[in-house]
Amino acid sequence: MALFIGPNLDPDEQRIPIAEAIGLMEGYRNFEDREKWHFVANLLHRSHGEVEFLEAHIKRLFENEEYDKISDGYRSNSLALPGSESFRVRINRWRPVGTRPIDNYVDIGLSYGIAHNHDFQLITKGIFGDGYRTKVFKIKSDACAGAVGEPTKLHPQGEFQLCDQSVIWFEAFEDIHIQIPPDDESISFNLIPTERNFEKPQLFFDTTSSTVSGFPENSFGSTLSYLDLMASLNSSQEVSELLVEIAMSSRSRWFRTCVASILSRRLGMEYAEALDKFELAPEFRSAKFDSEQFSTVNIR
Repeated sequence: MALFIGPNLDPDEQRIPIAEAIGLMEGYRNFEDREKWHFVANLLHRSHGEVEFLEAHIKRLFENEEYDKISDGYRSNSLALPGSESFRVRINRWRPVGTRPIDNYVDIGLSYGIAHNHDFQLITKGIFGDGYRTKVFKIKSDACAGAVGEPTKLHPQGEFQLCDQSVIWFEAFEDIHIQIPPDDESISFNLIPTERNFEKPQLFFDTTSSTVSGFPENSFGSTLSYLDLMASLNSSQEVSELLVEIAMSSRSRWFRTCVASILSRRLGMEYAEALDKFELAPEFRSAKFDSEQFSTVNIR
C-alpha cells in the first residue's frame, strides 16, 4: 500500500540539504523491492531547502536566458529541476479550483477528481501550502487486463493530505488515488525514478462502479493515437505490417492488445486473428473483452 510519512521529523534524525539528499538516494540500489522506495521516501522526508532549490533553479533559467526550458510540456503547473542519474525531479503547483479556468477540474498536471494509478514509482513531498488531499485505493495490477469497463477490486487505503513536509510514496500500478484541490496554492516536490517498467499502462478508474474507465494520452496513449491516425490515413498492407512489427517490439501485452484493436477497427483484420499474431496470454484473449475495450476512443 501507499506509504505516508507525516510532517513531524524524529528529533534524532538529522536534516539533509535537498541537493545532498538527491545524491544519497543513489543508495537505493542496495535495497530490494519496496524497501528501495521506503529508503528514498525517508531520505526525502529528512531533506530541507526544497523551496530555495526551486528558486535557485528558476533564477538560473533567467540568468542563462534559457527561457524555453521553463515550459516543458506541462505549462505553468509543473517544472523539471536538476536530478540525478537515477531520479528525475519535478515540482507541481496545485491550485485551488476557481483561481483559473479548469475544464471539468482537469488540467495538464492537475488530475483533480480522477482516480488513476501511475506507471512509475512516485515519491512526493509537500513543500509549500496546505497541500492537496488524496483518497487512495489498492489494486492487484497483475489481475487487471486494462480493458475499459473491466471490473476491478479497489481496496480503500484511506485519505491523506500532502501538507508541508509530509511525504507519500505511490507504488507503480498498484496504488490508485484521487487528488482533491487544496484550499490554497500548494507545491509538491516529486521524485520519479529513471528505472521504469513499461509492461503495464497507466489507467483511469471509476471508484463508484469499481471498473477501468479509460487511459491517458501520455506514454502508451500518445503512441497509440499516432498509430491509429496512421492507420486511418493509410490502410495498406505495409502499414498493417508496420503496426504488427511495432506491437511485437513492445514488452507490454496491454499495448499489443490495443494495437490489435487498431488493426481490427482501421485495417479490417479480424480481432481474433490480430490477437493470435501477438501470442497474448489468456486474460487478454478472454471472450469477456472485445476490441472496443482496448480502443483509442477510450483515451481521455
